[in-house]
Amino acid sequence: MSAYQLYKKEYVSVALDVDSRSFLTEKYQLVKQGFERIGDQVIAKDKQEALGHLNQTTLDSLYDFAMAHLVQTCVTVITAIVIAVRFI
Repeated sequence: MSAYQLYKKEYVSVALDVDSRSFLTEKYQLVKQGFERIGDQVIAKDKQEALGHLNQTTLDSLYDFAMAHLVQTCVTVITAIVIAVRFI
C-alpha cells in the first residue's frame, strides 16, 4: 500500500505516489498546469485504486446532496399542501 495525493483539473484526475522520487517534480508540473490538490492523501495499492477512491467520494457527496434536497423539497410541498387545504 502506498500514499497518493490526488490532483484535478476540469475532468482530468491524477494520483501521485507521495513516496516516489519524482513526486515533488510531478507535483510542481501539475500545479504549474493549473491542477489543484484534492483532499488528503489516500492509502491505496495502486493509482487506479486511489482514483477510484476519488470517484467514490464524489458519488457519495452527490448522493448526500440529492437526498438533502429531496427531503427539503418534500417538506416544502407538504407545507404548501397544508396551507392550501386550510384556505379551501
